[in-house]
Amino acid sequence: MKTGLLLGAGFSKDFGLPLVVEVTKTFRETSKKYWSIDNAARIRANGYSDEIAREVRSVLERDEMHFEAILGYFQVQQIRSRADRTSLQVYASLYSRFAELVSEIIWDDPIKTLRSFQAVSQDYEPGLRLLVERYRPLWVFSLNYDLVVECLAATLGVPVESGLPDKGSLVRRHSDGRETGRLTTEVITGDKLETTGLVFPTANPVFSGGEQEAIYLIKVHGGLDIFTIHDGKDLIKIAPVGPDAPHIIGNLVILRGEVALTTSMDPNAGFPIGEYLYKDDDGQLQFLRHSIVAGAFKFDANYHQTLPSRLLDAFKAYIRFLSHLVIVGYGFSDAHINLVVREWIEQNKDRRITIVDPCRKKTPEFLLHVSPQVTLLTQTGREYFASIAGT
Repeated sequence: MKTGLLLGAGFSKDFGLPLVVEVTKTFRETSKKYWSIDNAARIRANGYSDEIAREVRSVLERDEMHFEAILGYFQVQQIRSRADRTSLQVYASLYSRFAELVSEIIWDDPIKTLRSFQAVSQDYEPGLRLLVERYRPLWVFSLNYDLVVECLAATLGVPVESGLPDKGSLVRRHSDGRETGRLTTEVITGDKLETTGLVFPTANPVFSGGEQEAIYLIKVHGGLDIFTIHDGKDLIKIAPVGPDAPHIIGNLVILRGEVALTTSMDPNAGFPIGEYLYKDDDGQLQFLRHSIVAGAFKFDANYHQTLPSRLLDAFKAYIRFLSHLVIVGYGFSDAHINLVVREWIEQNKDRRITIVDPCRKKTPEFLLHVSPQVTLLTQTGREYFASIAGT
């Protein structure tokens, strides 16, 4: 039985990374400070009217709205403002500003993140090792933005393939502009992504099992290490290169400290929201745009997303080669993910789903009609991976 993993936020929670409720709390507290009445002058200086400021404050006061609902609110306003370019730009700016804040909250303290990872990673390694050895490759579909899977793979000495077949690099520079090295990247052009989708090393391991141990990782919702470049046409990922977790996390630190510009070239202009600026090999200014997909319109045709929808297509394409899907830490709140899972299991009576969730008492509503094919395990991710390893 060919097994793959679908990982949600509960999986990352074990490694000390925040869940939606915790991100929302920090998101709301930080946002309220900026949008407070005391900061009215600064808000106006950034191009937001008093009317917009009142609107934002009223949204932030609604306790029932988590951060994705708040982002979704500004997406709705963009759709409603299509005929008014000024309003459209304002709401687009608000969405980008808040989405960037989410990214900063998730990636708050890399040293703390590393320590949290190292504190529990040993509980996962034996079970993950067993899966990697048994299924070559091990398919992992992650809904998380973090680097946990890459860090786990590094500790096991297992390569990670993310479907970006071309190799590249970004120039690392000293603060005075001198080139100091290279940051390795993986790239796929927009044309190739459109015609072929994500490209993994060979087709054979998908069907019959290959000889090399590897994790084939698809980050369906993007990640802190995935960006679009060349005016959004191409996709780039910071390559998970290094023998252990500190190297993987360190690569993202290098991106922010030695690749991305830390001071504006124009003292009268700030950095674009949701983008990193860097200089390419020729010294020309280029942009890395964050790929994180969040809000109420993930992969919705009515709303433009930075991350290409072909990543969702890749999830649909490669899940069909599995006969057993283990779902860890996912709360089933994303309709587009639920639809893919439902269609996958409906197509074959021999397919199986195992849901690992210490709090779940019953099969999700959208899977009730195939519940004989669904197994519930009231375990944490750590308990599950320990159990399959026999530890």
